[in-house]
Amino acid sequence: MAANKGGRNATYTLKQVRFALEKIFAERGRVPTDVAQIPASDVLPILTSIFDISPTVRPESMQKVIDELFDEYVDRQRRDDRARLPS
Repeated sequence: MAANKGGRNATYTLKQVRFALEKIFAERGRVPTDVAQIPASDVLPILTSIFDISPTVRPESMQKVIDELFDEYVDRQRRDDRARLPS
């Protein structure tokens, strides 16, 4: 589970946030390397509808988790894109 500053467990897990991000990427056709971030306002509805996460989750703290995971996905996508370029 993701933890907030106080060390308390959040109501969502990293696995759930990853699932939501991957769903967003699938809808867009790929990891969007042309944007700075995926807003929590795009992720939270997925978490609430699929995982029954409370809609009162603070988007500010969730955004930090999303940003870290999104950066990982973007790095991976860019490596994959570079690997596909002709020599």
